[in-house]
Amino acid sequence: MKMDKEIELYLITVEKYLKNMPVSERIDVIMELKSCIEELQLNNALNAKEILMRLGSPKELAAGYLGDKITMGHSFNFKKLLMAFSFYSLVSLSGMFIIPCGTVAAGGFMLTGIVAPIAAAIKLLGFFLGFDVPFAMFKFGSYELHPLLTFPITIVLSILLFLLGRLTWKAVIRYIRKVSNTKRTLDGVM
Repeated sequence: MKMDKEIELYLITVEKYLKNMPVSERIDVIMELKSCIEELQLNNALNAKEILMRLGSPKELAAGYLGDKITMGHSFNFKKLLMAFSFYSLVSLSGMFIIPCGTVAAGGFMLTGIVAPIAAAIKLLGFFLGFDVPFAMFKFGSYELHPLLTFPITIVLSILLFLLGRLTWKAVIRYIRKVSNTKRTLDGVM
């Protein structure tokens, strides 16, 4: 079935907003939308303007698809981080602080939870070998902990920081799911 020019332009706009999504998934989204549009044209006898009204803003629809892709699973990876920043740019004011602050905090907490024990192990190794490692320290004001105390305390704090990072990431995912209701609403209509 031949697509109306308005619908083709709409699909091009949706695809543009999905630019940080992997190409194969972006193609799947556009194919799914084309299929839904054809179904609306055939079964409901809707014209292009009526279909576009049902679909809503291409920006919001793309945000819904991005939100769903980001929230699939709870794993953290850099592709999801890039998609989260794209999603952030689409949801504008509502996510102006929550998404960027949450994703940066989650990554920072998890990275600190990984790097801190390595630094503490280097400090402890330096202590046993008789040299000081000035970049690895655990200080309270002007008091610096002894390297033998630094290592176990750092391990405990690192675990807590890593878990805090995971919790923060899950909170960002929960927020994105809440905001990306547009696509789910569309799924219910079609």
